[in-house]
Amino acid sequence: MTIYRLCNSCGDKYPMAGRSHGKCPDCMRTYERERARSRPQRLARNSARFKKLRELVRRRDGHACRRCGSTENLEAHHVKPLSEGGAAYDPANLLTICAACHFLEGQEASRRIGFREKHWEPVSFAEKVRVSGADLPGLREDA
Repeated sequence: MTIYRLCNSCGDKYPMAGRSHGKCPDCMRTYERERARSRPQRLARNSARFKKLRELVRRRDGHACRRCGSTENLEAHHVKPLSEGGAAYDPANLLTICAACHFLEGQEASRRIGFREKHWEPVSFAEKVRVSGADLPGLREDA
């Protein structure tokens, strides 16, 4: 027995299979196509042209992070983000940086545009597993 669902977009019925987000296969294709058009930077970063450019920039930067010199977990960083009109395929707009520096670069950019960092206090492992005021046996920070 086949179970059918109704499409949220067009109202047609379609066999229930996998994750469809409430859309029939035709409406899902249309949705994905429109989503890709609305975010051209996503298409740019996944293109073969960008992959070749990324390798060229890595070679130019000596296969090392431009901030710290690391050679591990290298990524391409757009100096001016694509969402702000930065050139997708311009080598002058790309830097090779490691994942850690890329994360820090993202935090600095967030601060520049006014996002507030969430304040949190580090909690020790022993404090996380404390149950109703009594410590679990064998869990001491200095051990």
